[in-house]
Formats: sequence, structure tokens, C-alpha cells
Amino acid sequence: DDLLSSDEIDAVYIGLCTELHFEYAKSAIQYGKHVLVEKPLTFTADEASELAELAERCGVVVFEGMHYRYHPLAVRMKDIVNSGELGDLMQIEANVGNFSPVAWWYGNNIEKLQDAHVVKILNLFCYCVDIMRFILDDSSSEALVDVDKDVEIENVTIEKNKFLATMQYRGVKCSLVSSREDPGLPIPYWNLCV
Repeated sequence: DDLLSSDEIDAVYIGLCTELHFEYAKSAIQYGKHVLVEKPLTFTADEASELAELAERCGVVVFEGMHYRYHPLAVRMKDIVNSGELGDLMQIEANVGNFSPVAWWYGNNIEKLQDAHVVKILNLFCYCVDIMRFILDDSSSEALVDVDKDVEIENVTIEKNKFLATMQYRGVKCSLVSSREDPGLPIPYWNLCV
């Protein structure tokens, strides 16, 4: 509280494990601090909406740290797709992996470590969803996706080390995978089919 109440602090970076993002971001916003939160922003869309609304009311910015969106390669890729020079986009394949042996260190608490392992796979999945939105959305809209209107989920599979989803988003087939297994490819990789 002392740190957040300081007039010398304008912004806060939250790089904690995802389960703590909402609590700490909300507190910082309530103290009038701008907040950069590691991805994913929160566990649920409701929590993300609450943070966005609170930030607006408090006159501060809350931002999810999807830094790749600002990399020249990603910007160029989006420009090429949006220009139509290669034709209509028909499919996106996104595969993001992380092979670190431990998601977070919880000492000898094996149950907590197993929960963290599953959370880490789902945390990686946010990259897959974000690249899909980054490429297909007309603007850099910060609006949340209305899953009921915008997404047609075809298949979701959760395996021990992998989370897979196939869906239609804005008329494009998207195959998204987050994994702790070696896909035999450089990671992350994105394959855009036109």
C-alpha cells in the first residue's frame, strides 16, 4: 500500500503468475496508477472487463503486455494480409510452446505444481488467440470478443501437455495449439494460409 500510495509512482508493471493479475491490477488502478500486466491479463473475460471499466473510471490505462504486436515483422504480416495482395485469408495455424520444466516454483507442493503446469499451458494459449485476433480484427481494438457472436468453436481438446482448439473466427478457420511438447518447429510459429 505504501508503494502504491506514493505520488512518485505513475505506473506499475505486474509480472506475477496469472492467478494474481486481477487482484494486483485492481489495487494499482484504485490507487490511480497506470498498469502494464503480463499476459494473459486475467483468467476470465469478466475480470478483464472489470479492470477495463475501473481503469476508465479512474482515468488510467491498463494494458496487456502483448509486445509482439508492435514488432515490425508482426505489423508487416498484418499489413500483407489486410492488403489482399496474396488473396483471401483462409486459415490461421498458431502453435506456441514452452518447454521449461517448471511453470512456477512451488517448492514441495506437488498438487500446486501440477495446477501451475495446466495454467501455464492455458497461459500460452492466449498467444494463439491474440494472433488470431490481431490478424483478423480490422483495427487494434481493445474490445473483448463476444464469443457467442464472433466465434464458432468446432473442437477443443485438452491433453496432459497440450491444449488444442479449432474454430471459425470472422469466417476464417483457426487451428490453435499451446503445448509443453516439442513440435519439432521453431516456437512460436504462425502459419497463415491464403
